[in-house]
Amino acid sequence: MNRLGTSGPMEPDSSLGWRFPLRRVGFGESGQLLRESIAPYRAAPLRLTGLFLLLWVPILVLVFVQALGPFLIEMASAVAFTGYTAALDAAARSEPPDFRHLAVVARFDRDKLILLMLTGLLPILFAVLVLYGVCGWQETARFLDALSSTDGRPSPRLMLDFQVGEYVAAMPFTFVAPVWALYRWSGSRSMAANLLACAVNWRWVLVMTGFMALADNLLIWLRGQGDDLAVLSDLGVIATQMLSLAWTLALAKRSFPSGR
Repeated sequence: MNRLGTSGPMEPDSSLGWRFPLRRVGFGESGQLLRESIAPYRAAPLRLTGLFLLLWVPILVLVFVQALGPFLIEMASAVAFTGYTAALDAAARSEPPDFRHLAVVARFDRDKLILLMLTGLLPILFAVLVLYGVCGWQETARFLDALSSTDGRPSPRLMLDFQVGEYVAAMPFTFVAPVWALYRWSGSRSMAANLLACAVNWRWVLVMTGFMALADNLLIWLRGQGDDLAVLSDLGVIATQMLSLAWTLALAKRSFPSGR
């Protein structure tokens, strides 16, 4: 499989069929992963920060869509941050990241794009079902109303149950963004590669999910300490998301050695 320069995704190797030459990435490679995660931001800090904000701010505006806001945010994030992953890969290869890399998602066929959006939608739907099973429909509806309101304050207890459900349901989709961004595979083959990568590197999936859960809860707590810390909380959200995307990309590239 050869890189296609600015075009982003890589051509599939038909000789592989449905087999993927995956390797398990050990914890002993953490130092190398950290360096590879930071490398894109060292190469193009302003461009990558600007591109991230260009995607992040419009996604946040979706919260104003009553009732459907949280669901639209998750689907839009899955698509937008797949494009951002392509930009990260370009920067890691010393290529200036720009809108061409974000537009990689526009070249997906319909089935692959729908499957990508579903990877963002299914975890939040699962979390809603968890709430429904725990506390019933009325409390779940009130929670969703508060979640989709800019001035709403969801119940901390329900928020914890909701987050646990969403984190658990999102674990099988950990490698979706880099696989979709880097390889010109069909939607079904891309999903198979993602699931296999999650199975092979399940320890990293657990660690990354735990890190994001702790970071999110810490930042939510920080925001609740007063308006003075709200900006710091938002900056923490941005930094955590950017690092998570870069780390997942570095991990995927090590897990698929033949595509490097």
